[in-house]
Amino acid sequence: MSGSIPSFLENTTVLLALLAALLAGLLAAVWLVLRWKRQARRLFVRKWETASAPVLVHRGGGILYANPAFKRLAVLNDGQAGGENWLARIQPDERERLASRYAQVIESGLPARETYSVTAPGQMRPRQWSSSLLPMIWEGRLAVLEVFHDPGAGEEKPPSEIAVEQYFRKLFADLPFSICLSTRGGRLIAANASCAALFGYSNPDQMLVESGGRLADLAQTGLETDESGASARLATVRWFRRRDGSQFAGRVVRQCYVDEQGQEFCLEMIEDLSESQRVQQALKESEKRFERLFESSDLAIFESSLDGRLLRVNQAYADLHGYQSPQEVLAEIKDVAHQIYVHPEKRQEVLQEALKTGEMICFENESWRKDGSIFLGSIKLQVMFREDGQPDYIFGFVEDITQRKQFEAALQASEESYRGLFNSVREAIYIQDRDLRFLDVNQGAVEMYGYPREAFLGQTPEFVSAPGRNNLAEIAARVEQAFQKIPQRFEFWGMRANGEIFPKDVRLYPGVYFGREVVIAIAIDITEQKRAQEALAEMQNDLEIAQKAAGIGSWRWDLTANRVWWSPQLYTIWGREPGEELIPSEAWLGQMNPEDAELLLHHLQKAALEKENFSLELRIRRWSDGEERLVQVEGAVIFDENDLPIRMVGTMMDITERRTAELKIQQLNQELETRVFERTAQLETAVKELEAFSYSVSHDLRAPLRAMDGYSKLLMTDFADKIDDRARNYLERIRASSQRMAQLIDDLLMLSRISRRELLKRKTDLSKIAVNLLTELETQYPDRRVEWQVQPDMVVQADENLLSIALRNLLENSWKFTAPKASAQIEVGCLDHEDHHRVYYVRDNGVGFDMTYAENMFAPFQRLHPQSQFEGTGIGLAIVQRIIRKHGGWIWAESILDQGTTMFFVLEPTAGESI
Repeated sequence: MSGSIPSFLENTTVLLALLAALLAGLLAAVWLVLRWKRQARRLFVRKWETASAPVLVHRGGGILYANPAFKRLAVLNDGQAGGENWLARIQPDERERLASRYAQVIESGLPARETYSVTAPGQMRPRQWSSSLLPMIWEGRLAVLEVFHDPGAGEEKPPSEIAVEQYFRKLFADLPFSICLSTRGGRLIAANASCAALFGYSNPDQMLVESGGRLADLAQTGLETDESGASARLATVRWFRRRDGSQFAGRVVRQCYVDEQGQEFCLEMIEDLSESQRVQQALKESEKRFERLFESSDLAIFESSLDGRLLRVNQAYADLHGYQSPQEVLAEIKDVAHQIYVHPEKRQEVLQEALKTGEMICFENESWRKDGSIFLGSIKLQVMFREDGQPDYIFGFVEDITQRKQFEAALQASEESYRGLFNSVREAIYIQDRDLRFLDVNQGAVEMYGYPREAFLGQTPEFVSAPGRNNLAEIAARVEQAFQKIPQRFEFWGMRANGEIFPKDVRLYPGVYFGREVVIAIAIDITEQKRAQEALAEMQNDLEIAQKAAGIGSWRWDLTANRVWWSPQLYTIWGREPGEELIPSEAWLGQMNPEDAELLLHHLQKAALEKENFSLELRIRRWSDGEERLVQVEGAVIFDENDLPIRMVGTMMDITERRTAELKIQQLNQELETRVFERTAQLETAVKELEAFSYSVSHDLRAPLRAMDGYSKLLMTDFADKIDDRARNYLERIRASSQRMAQLIDDLLMLSRISRRELLKRKTDLSKIAVNLLTELETQYPDRRVEWQVQPDMVVQADENLLSIALRNLLENSWKFTAPKASAQIEVGCLDHEDHHRVYYVRDNGVGFDMTYAENMFAPFQRLHPQSQFEGTGIGLAIVQRIIRKHGGWIWAESILDQGTTMFFVLEPTAGESI
């Protein structure tokens, strides 16, 4: 407040005196205006909490407030600062003096300076403290403000007093009340900003210059001077004149005093009563409006005591609880908890919460009516507190929400039904507002994209749009069109939560969602449809290529418009260029042979009437060269929902070359049949000659061989004493060769007979045959010890004699090739193969063979072991193979050298086979 305080106020003592007078003079105003007390304390605490000067507020020694700087200096903790007696820290011989000084400061309202000794905890000797004592208001009561400084610092003005001076300068300037300082004679010395504004001046300097320098000059009636003494206080009401000439009533609180130098000063606080009167009048009008609102409100309002007595209710409260008037309610209801609350204990719970929070509590409660019925009420109540912070009474509202709850329950049921129906739809459904934001989505959308429902809400289509695949501006325009009642349909490329991109078909419809105009979007994943379309397009392309390669064209005849569509290949068949105008049916019917055209029309009519497809051959003339061609036409009729023919579709193929080829093939077949007949006759003659030759061989060769064998035997027996060992060896060789030759002839004849013999299939017990053969081998070779095993009940449909021959050859081979084994083993069995064939096998642990030569083992005269090691003609396996093949089966072998061989064979499967 530059310029508002004259230079002589710079003296520290004068300043402190003025500040003390300011505080003392404001006592009456503080008690009159509550806002000053609260603002002054908040301002004080805010200023001094961070100050470096130690500050203490107390009432005759009882500590009320200590700033952090003082707590550090006095070694106080937070708990001690709130209740310790400061006089207990002062030396005993000085306590009485300090207590008297504190009382004098409070009573006189004048500041003072004191020096005394203090003993802090942990200190061995007392320390001298120096402080400035100032009177102040704390929580509505007088107190002492003590600001400490170091008396040994030697400053002309201690830092603490500089801080006090700066603080009170700022306090004087910022006070929200009008304050001015004048001499005892009435001359203005200083004024704050609030005082200047009250009188219509822009700042205090302007007020001091333009007002004439006297507060009395601003009053309509003169202010009386105080003759009763320096410390007397005076409160008067006067009319004042503002700078613009307007008037206002003001209460003046004046405090006059004499400072240490004998100068007299007066401090005035001026309150604008006109504003206070307006506030009081507005408060009265507000109270009247509240009374009218309280009485006429449709909302039930009540006031009650903390112990449960109703203090005041309105008519709506009486109506809600079934009473005639508020007076009847107050007369009959003495205990709210038990007469209103269905559950009395709830009131105490709610009251405790309201007292704890100090805020309005909202809750639902079942309440009694006068007639004993119960209603559900929504209650809002708040505990009202007095100025001293103690709870005073309860103020609240009651609303009957029974019907609303019933409606909410019905609405919830409806919502659940809607949600169930909404989520039961397999298609994805979105509800969007005009900003394109999703208000709701169904389960189909959640499953389609893989996001939870909450992730969609508030998002736009960009959230699920595949980057760079959609025109979002166009989609926004389509949504706007849907709001204009124009349904929309388009394709949209979405991106799932896992990053997968897919196409979907989207349809937009206008709708209403909880009273809001919205757009309802229904989306279908068309990934498979797209693939089908692509596959169809590819198939159509392949079909056109195939039709072109095969010379087949397709056609479609629209019966209602009498227009025909041809594929490109059909244009080629008819000798026209593709892409020409569609040809009317009369035109291409005219290119047919007349008889064939009439035949075609007859079949078309028959197909339409009898709903049958048709196929016929027609003769046509090509447009390009007039050449007659033969075509094959296939067609079918398509009907509408009324069973009327609407379209015919079919194919047409040029079969001219095929028909010519068929005629040639027919001629060749006739020639071939003639040749086959002739060759068959020649073959039958050759077979008969072969059979005669076979008989001749078997008859004519057997006699010489028997003679050679017989005469050799006679020579060995009759002339045994006349021939030497060398001749005997030659004779044995001749006999062995003739016997082997006879066996070879028998095997060849058997192989020949098997090829010509017809099969006589019947149920054959393969297990029984194997057991008989193995038993026979045991009898034939009693010196052999062979362990054999045959799976039982192997029954097949086969020629029993041929199957016995085959099985004999296989078992004799196993018997022969296991001879070198000390412990020979032979097994006959079967197993089911994965292709549903039953596989039979003969397994042994004999010498085996190298599988490299397995392909040659079934050829006649092919041997896998030398004659000197194992006897045989080399025809046995050839006979086995021919028997198996004759049954429609096949045979193969698996072997490991020196470990054994398994012969597998499959017979033609029949229904009679079993294990």
